[in-house]
Amino acid sequence: PLRGFEVWRSALESNGEGAAPIKVHEGLLAAAARSFEDRELDPLRACRYELRARGPLGKERRLGEARYEGPGEGGAMLRLVGPNPSLQGTAVLFRTPVAGPGELAVYDATGRRVRTLFAQPQGGPHSGSVAWDGRDAAGRPVASGLYWIRLTAPQLKRTARLVVVR
Repeated sequence: PLRGFEVWRSALESNGEGAAPIKVHEGLLAAAARSFEDRELDPLRACRYELRARGPLGKERRLGEARYEGPGEGGAMLRLVGPNPSLQGTAVLFRTPVAGPGELAVYDATGRRVRTLFAQPQGGPHSGSVAWDGRDAAGRPVASGLYWIRLTAPQLKRTARLVVVR
């Protein structure tokens, strides 16, 4: 039987080597856990995550790792954090490197706007994380299918693809 999971994070240095890992939560995550949000992630810094399982006698087993590579070209960033395909949405990390209006929105495969997740008519640069719960602007669950998460700002357009399975 499984007692639970642990998530560990280590910063990645420019040579690709990881620093000493640190546990990013208190206690154990429930054995039935399907997601985890790292609220202390620095979106500008690359890191590696390790998922470890704990058995009933405290025995640890490494299950795998994932890498977060940090922002893209020019400091702009759009990253989906979570499973893809997804059963109920995802978390989105974003960053625009320039001042001006910024918007993060979800579109269906036909190009119809499903929901706006973030909109600022002025200010910036903008950065943050937003959770999309897989619902449209009216609060209804979206149908299974392909969705596009689009980040727009002055002289910037980034798009990420998400498949929703119901």
